[in-house]
Amino acid sequence: MKIKEAFSKFEVFLLDLDGVIWRGGELIPGAVEVVNFLVDYGKEVIFITNNATLDRKTYKNKLFKIGIKADKVKIVTSGYATAVFLRQKYGLGTVFLIGEEGIRQELKDFKIVEDYEGWNPSIDYVVVSLDRNVHYWKIAKAAHAIRKGALFVLTNPDNVLPIEEGVFIPGAGSIAATVEVASSKKPDHIIGKPSPIIFKVALKNKDVQKTIMIGDRIDTDVLGASQIGLKTALVLTGVTTLKDVKNSPVKPNYILTSIRDLILY
Repeated sequence: MKIKEAFSKFEVFLLDLDGVIWRGGELIPGAVEVVNFLVDYGKEVIFITNNATLDRKTYKNKLFKIGIKADKVKIVTSGYATAVFLRQKYGLGTVFLIGEEGIRQELKDFKIVEDYEGWNPSIDYVVVSLDRNVHYWKIAKAAHAIRKGALFVLTNPDNVLPIEEGVFIPGAGSIAATVEVASSKKPDHIIGKPSPIIFKVALKNKDVQKTIMIGDRIDTDVLGASQIGLKTALVLTGVTTLKDVKNSPVKPNYILTSIRDLILY
């Protein structure tokens, strides 16, 4: 095995998870083998995902369980990037969260205090993420806080999330659209891909000329990476199809059947 010549020049590999390593509950064939080979070859692997339902520690445990050398990789989620961004730009504050345990833990780790009631006029941030238990009153409380002046932050704009072949569920972007209509305000900040914010968190002190982004979505992975000067490779094991590429003004530098195409066997 060896890295194909086109990719051997890159020192840092940004890899999406959903659609690249797994799709729903199924592993992409060869993905674990390729990641471990990159690590053993001396390449830096950084997983960068818009999915904030899990925190970095939980993701690392999940990667360990499927056989990836998780102690040798870095993981950046949109939840972690949101916590980093809020703490660095605005400092401490109170947040009303539409989201799951992953982003809740990341915000807690940065000492951003959660307000569970939602009617508090002193709420500083409303953070909207994927929440598979979202309900009417969460939407109402989020919209109320935004109308009262809270900052509206969206972890990622993905409208749908693939869970298996041909099956998609609503993503964070779909939930945020409801909050946007109810509050009459667009998000003040979008953190996840294609926003440059998550890339800046992931690529701190990295050379963009020696970095490649590998993802399955042309509208987030490829678009976001291209905007900050990264080379991109689109895998066809996730959301985007060849037809989508043909119809898109955004083009990847490389198109791969799967992540296995990085390697010569």
